[in-house]
Amino acid sequence: VALDQMNREDLLILVDHHSFGQTMDDRLPLRTKNVVIIDHHRKLTDAIEFGIINHIEPYASSSVELVTEMLDLSSRDIDLNQLEATVMLSGIMVDTNNFMYRTGSRTFEASAFLRKFGADTFKVKSILREGLGDIQLKSQMLAIAEVIHKKFSIVLVPKDVPASRTMLAKVADVLLEIEDTIAAFAIGILPDGKIGISARSLEGFNVQVLMEKFDGGGHLNNAGAQIENTTRAKVKTQLLGYLSEAMQEEKPMKVILIKDLRGKGKRG
Repeated sequence: VALDQMNREDLLILVDHHSFGQTMDDRLPLRTKNVVIIDHHRKLTDAIEFGIINHIEPYASSSVELVTEMLDLSSRDIDLNQLEATVMLSGIMVDTNNFMYRTGSRTFEASAFLRKFGADTFKVKSILREGLGDIQLKSQMLAIAEVIHKKFSIVLVPKDVPASRTMLAKVADVLLEIEDTIAAFAIGILPDGKIGISARSLEGFNVQVLMEKFDGGGHLNNAGAQIENTTRAKVKTQLLGYLSEAMQEEKPMKVILIKDLRGKGKRG
């Protein structure tokens, strides 16, 4: 419907993605000369380069954080109603796993801004609650999890368990709570037959680079991929190989500050 109704003068805003491969239809960005991109994922090779505004900031916690900053800096007065502010706050909480990951001072400033417009943390909790079936499924996946190199947790979702990108993401999130785990991976068969892999990590381990090896992408600590013409076992074997390479490449890095940084240390 959008393809039929769009013309060259329409404004198309892409949020939380920036490439042709991530759009619902890669013809959409070509139908208008006015494209705005707001995203917090690292730039992909098939990125849309002709946006009139390309606001891509990989170190932001979420796209909601970027949108909130734009609202705060706007020269016009923009009002959000309570529902809008609450839904936006829930987006930040999902992407940061309740402010545990990828959370900086900007994240809390954006959250405070939304609270001024009535964002309700209790309602956020209600929005994000899961059904009993989802909780039981995650417990089932935890029971078959493997820990590799004492720091990577992996689940190979059984063939008879219906998998989806959302389900794999939730499983990867809960795997990250296993003691000493720095990165977690959930692998399963998606409804379209592709093999999906969802990756999560703590600060210091970049799963986005790892998923790009599978032609996927995402964020530094939150990424995924969908692979065609393969099996779960082959994807797992590839992943183990990449993790072994990452282990070998790990070298201690010494950081010397060139100026005093509050909360980090003194110069030198």
